[in-house]
Amino acid sequence: MQGVCLCRDLVNDNADFITSAYLEKTVRHLIKGKKNIRLEVLNSKELKAKGLFLHLSVNQGSTKEPKLIIVRYQGSKEKRWLHSTYR
Repeated sequence: MQGVCLCRDLVNDNADFITSAYLEKTVRHLIKGKKNIRLEVLNSKELKAKGLFLHLSVNQGSTKEPKLIIVRYQGSKEKRWLHSTYR
């Protein structure tokens, strides 16, 4: 339930407050201490190098630094199968 409330707050708040830097800080706080989650944050130089020009063009109207936040989750190495019954 906390995740749902956080998402609603992030979506509903003012865009001047919920910046890419704020989102990065929030994500870093959320994943702190979690070994199976990795974070990668691309800045404008890295976005250009990867050819992500659409992301950069959307950010042109902003005075804030563009960032692309990538969160990678690596689940358990052992395979777990989910079984379900269909009727």
